[in-house]
Amino acid sequence: MIPILILSFALVSACNNTEKESDSEEASSLMTVKGQISNAENQTLLFQKLTPSKLVSIDSIQLDAEGNFHFSYGNTVTDFYRLVMDNSSIFLIADENETIEIKASGPHIGRDYTIKGSPESLLAKEMNAQLVISADSLQALNRYYQSENAKPGVNTQALFTEVNEMANGLFESNKTYLNNLIKEHNESLFIYLALYQTLGNNPIFGFPADEDLFDYVLAQLQEHHPESAFTQSLKSDLNKMRMQAEQEQSTQQGGIGIDDIAPNITMENPEGEVKSLHDLRGQYVLLDFWAAWCRPCRMENPNILADYNKYKSENFTIFQVSLDKTHEDWVKGIQDDNLSQWTHVSDLKYWNSEAAQMYGVQSIPASFLLDPDGKIIAKNLRGPALGAKLEEIFGH
Repeated sequence: MIPILILSFALVSACNNTEKESDSEEASSLMTVKGQISNAENQTLLFQKLTPSKLVSIDSIQLDAEGNFHFSYGNTVTDFYRLVMDNSSIFLIADENETIEIKASGPHIGRDYTIKGSPESLLAKEMNAQLVISADSLQALNRYYQSENAKPGVNTQALFTEVNEMANGLFESNKTYLNNLIKEHNESLFIYLALYQTLGNNPIFGFPADEDLFDYVLAQLQEHHPESAFTQSLKSDLNKMRMQAEQEQSTQQGGIGIDDIAPNITMENPEGEVKSLHDLRGQYVLLDFWAAWCRPCRMENPNILADYNKYKSENFTIFQVSLDKTHEDWVKGIQDDNLSQWTHVSDLKYWNSEAAQMYGVQSIPASFLLDPDGKIIAKNLRGPALGAKLEEIFGH
């Protein structure tokens, strides 16, 4: 699970999971955040502390015409904070007795600001700027794909391969960039932030592919920040990820396979109607596990859509099971990728999805191709492999 800390930083959106913390002015060690925000008269500026599980509201102020602000908070360890105005934020990493000065301009304070007095906060600012550029590039790739795919006679598979390779290149370049930052600033709590960064709502580092880096960051945090809640959070995350990997290996050894009859899935669609996989008996069905937050899934969706459009009139349909956590994200993913033509279901339980556990799904995208009798005839056909199998079945 991506900590709430990282979602708050990367997406600059307000979070509802907040608590109000009592005034801590009496603490012996005060950190101070002050400065000026122009073009923000009558706007409310929030000062929040971030923890591995929630946001804590510390203070707020309504800005006057001059836009001056001043917040103080008692802290005894290095911690994460942020200033929030409307739907934009400035991320801070503050030590005890540290004074941070900020100048920004509304309404998007996180896009244009200067910071003094906190090298680690400046480092976070520079990292965010790099990731914003990459996120803009990723969105441009998506627009390019949609535009080119709408043209008559386009080779969808070739276009998909081209865009996918460029997207993978963006992720790899950011992985290298963040890896270097982590090694260069290994004594800073900042490395926890860098480890959990996302691009296009997808984690840049994953487990077990980047297990060595997770171990490295934990070792550095245990040495330099043993008292931090984020150190303990990463240790707990790593234990959970290793247990999950062990469960995945066990499931794969005895999971559902070729020639097995697909167990029934009965869940609600986005409109709250109960849908059943067995209701599609008599058709070839692609049972596909995905999520709106899953970049490889989103990159695979155009390929699935193209195959559906080619064979939908020949007894072929799709039953997609989402591992999303919110109804809003799930529906938006369906709409954005033009997937509304077939059946969608979810219990919105993320990796605890009952259907995913039933099928032994531990990574997505994951798919099962069923014949009209409900028997599994292929698994995890991605890219051109699905089209090739359907061509074999339908003869064209």
